[in-house]
Amino acid sequence: AQGGGLSYLLQPSFGYLIGFAAGAFVTGTMARSGPVTFRRLLAANLVGLGVVYLFGMLYYYGICQVLGTPIGFWPLFLYGFVLAVPGDLVLCVVGAVLGMRLLPGIAKERKAWGGHFFAFWIPAQPQQDRAPVRVMRPLFQALAPR
Repeated sequence: AQGGGLSYLLQPSFGYLIGFAAGAFVTGTMARSGPVTFRRLLAANLVGLGVVYLFGMLYYYGICQVLGTPIGFWPLFLYGFVLAVPGDLVLCVVGAVLGMRLLPGIAKERKAWGGHFFAFWIPAQPQQDRAPVRVMRPLFQALAPR
């Protein structure tokens, strides 16, 4: 916890917060731009992740220059991207799998609520790409409470 307020704008990691907002917008726009498929959700997650890292690394580099503590491109790339991205890539896949698993139920609830429950972004058409869910079903069954 580094505090808050206007002084947080001078923290090098503030760019990632800007990136989260931009990445959420891009991810949501891509995810709802057509039928819900595993590929679409995964692509949306990956592009959104790229947006977060782009904003974060550019801001980090720029604010370090302004504050007089410059950082080279390669150290920034190593510590701000290479070391952090493998776990985030796994989370993108997990998010796409969970999206495929949960979105049909949410769409069903939306219909039950007369179209008002998450009506602004979940399409009501049947799912086209169910193969990843079939592959992951044993995992979901193993993790389900008994």
